[in-house]
Amino acid sequence: MTRPRLLMVIETLGAGGREIAMVALVRALRERGWDARVVGLCGSEGNAPANSLWEDLPVVFLQPHPKILRVPLLVREIHAVQPQVVHTHLFSGGLWGRIAARIVGVPVIVHTHGGFVFRDKRWKRVPVERVLAGFSDRVISVSESLADHLVRAGGLAPNSITVIRNGINCDSLLDRPLRKPSERPTLFSAGRFTPVKGYDLLIRALPLLKRTACRIVLAGDGPERQALERLAGELGCADRVTFLGYRHDVRELLATADVYVAPSRSEGMSNAIIEAMAAGVPVVATAVGGNTELLADAGRLVAPEDPAALARGIEEALLEHDQTREFIGKARNRVRRQYTMDRVTREHEVLYHECLADKGIEPGGAR
Repeated sequence: MTRPRLLMVIETLGAGGREIAMVALVRALRERGWDARVVGLCGSEGNAPANSLWEDLPVVFLQPHPKILRVPLLVREIHAVQPQVVHTHLFSGGLWGRIAARIVGVPVIVHTHGGFVFRDKRWKRVPVERVLAGFSDRVISVSESLADHLVRAGGLAPNSITVIRNGINCDSLLDRPLRKPSERPTLFSAGRFTPVKGYDLLIRALPLLKRTACRIVLAGDGPERQALERLAGELGCADRVTFLGYRHDVRELLATADVYVAPSRSEGMSNAIIEAMAAGVPVVATAVGGNTELLADAGRLVAPEDPAALARGIEEALLEHDQTREFIGKARNRVRRQYTMDRVTREHEVLYHECLADKGIEPGGAR
């Protein structure tokens, strides 16, 4: 029997959280015998370091102009690969990928929602997603709170949604010794500099820290970088905020962090928070989306859109040592039990096999 064939479709081949999670899944599935391939609808925004995430994988870049040409190009690629499963990610990847897969007649179509897609452009996205959900054998949500959003805001049927939480390859992080508190604590965060990530809230919280002389280190890049740099200057704390740009060594940088801060305005399920939990770094995060599932009794959750609340949470993490150690222990145990890449891969394999079995198809057999 030949290897079961799977084609992943996503909008951008950049270095965002969903892309990184998908890369890890593709690699794990290939190790388990799947012929898993990737189609990116556009490139990585000229970010050469981001491209190295994909360089050892079978990836096709389409980059069509105008966008409507995505459908025939995807149809051509699907015909060439002959996948048994097409798995699309995020709204744009799901839009074009599911239409093309439906045209070709791919046996199984799966889609993953990684964020709160109906908070913006709801008037346009809800009717589109309801049609596309009808093309989908299964819709995946990365958290329970996101699944609730898909039902309440998007009108999707609850029984059409499967929750598969994110996970990471975490053994090396779980074995790390805990960092000793430093005299000038480092508040670290990693992600794309967009409004939804709330880095402006973290910078605004810095002058409010009265009991600790902290500095902020941010790894990442994006359209908000210049605005964030200006904000730090306006608040008189530019010398205490370091912008590292995009980095591949986030796990190594976690070893230099006293607190990991996630000030997001919205969050599906953050792999960066999972990595910090596994590394034994105390986490302060806004109580939004998947953050509440990850950090319930294992980290400090604060009100969103509130720099003062963020500052209080940071100072508690730095100064209330006994509770912080308790949170770290619970966080590491939670990752070990619930947020491993092995679990994520197994759950996806089970879902694919169930969907194929419903069509009477043997994985790796003829379509």
